[in-house]
Amino acid sequence: MLGKTLVEGGTIAPSGADDDERLTELGAPFNMSILAPRGRFVYYADVDEGEYARPQADNFRKGSGGIPDGEIPVDLGVFKSEPALWIGYAFNSTVKLAEDDPLAKNWTHRYDARIMRCIHMETKYTVSWNFTEPFFNSTVKLEPQRPVLDTSFPRGVDGKINYTLDPGPAENYISPRSDVGLYKKTAAYHAVGDMFRGFLRGHVDLEPPLPGPYYAQVYSDVTKTRLVEKNSEPKQNLKDEIETFYSDMVLSLLSAPEMLAVAEEQLTVNRSRLQSSFVYVPERLWQCYAPVVFITLLILLFGAFTIWQDGTTFSTGFSRILVTTRNTTLDDISRGACLGNDPFPLELMHTRLKFGVLANSNDPEYMREHGYQGIGDFQSVNHCAFGVASEIAPIVRGAPYAGLTKRRNGQVPIKSEMEDE
Repeated sequence: MLGKTLVEGGTIAPSGADDDERLTELGAPFNMSILAPRGRFVYYADVDEGEYARPQADNFRKGSGGIPDGEIPVDLGVFKSEPALWIGYAFNSTVKLAEDDPLAKNWTHRYDARIMRCIHMETKYTVSWNFTEPFFNSTVKLEPQRPVLDTSFPRGVDGKINYTLDPGPAENYISPRSDVGLYKKTAAYHAVGDMFRGFLRGHVDLEPPLPGPYYAQVYSDVTKTRLVEKNSEPKQNLKDEIETFYSDMVLSLLSAPEMLAVAEEQLTVNRSRLQSSFVYVPERLWQCYAPVVFITLLILLFGAFTIWQDGTTFSTGFSRILVTTRNTTLDDISRGACLGNDPFPLELMHTRLKFGVLANSNDPEYMREHGYQGIGDFQSVNHCAFGVASEIAPIVRGAPYAGLTKRRNGQVPIKSEMEDE
């Protein structure tokens, strides 16, 4: 694929008088003296020297069409040169200045100045796209072929490049009258380059930190791009950033189908897809779940045995606790302490309570057999609750407490369950 890029064709130089002379010989429109810390610019770009003439003729006929008035010049619409980009920038090296350094009066860190020249080149692009869901990335290989316009301006009597004269050689001009296809391609290159130069054009001024305030004054659209840091100062690797930024700008044209002037495409696409899958191994599943199933069965069997042993189920809900603690004797002895107030009555605190059957009748033989000292009758025993020792009898398995019916297998051995509280 044919494309364009910007490559360095001049110099990247540190500050110094010798370098300023060298820059003059190369035709630079400015030198290091304008860049920080010697000057006030942290970024300065001259990108319009040798630009396509606008307008092409001095006089035009009235109305639309852009027709020159009089004889049409032979060089009307001819591309004679493509502007060379001269970009100067300075970046913070993060190295603190020594106290005896003359620049320490206004600066806290050393700024390194650079100047570079970029030439508009026709370039071969080799692009590798890799889309592995959900991520996408591309690798671009650039191979510069030739300048878009291989001309240069002559020097004046002072030795400096004179941009008011026509560049040479004239046989390298691109005219719409000779090769229309080449002219269209050159016009496309120039249009994209002109848009790119619109971002670079201008300058960024920097106020020294001392005495302050320290801030950048922006007079360029370069701060709208990724070529600068958050504080509007240019990045240290500005040369590489400019080249990749321009190549990304060219590749973005692929998203506009009407810009693709191709008749045939041959692409090699390698597509892969990651998909989650589950493989069930019976042995591993049993190794994980068998212990859990076994323990769960033990718990269920123990619960079933407890229900069979007690003859009934139970719950720890509030309503169950409420009916279990209903006893008129406890109501009497807890008067004045029902809200749990302090100080709690000592007599009530030292009262010994038991859990069992509240006996209300008088079966002396039954009471004596089970150590019961109070009065009561087995036939009328129907409530289990907490109470004082003198009114609590043992719990009889199978007895009809609180509406429960006796077990159908007949009378079962009496089981005593006493709990001290």
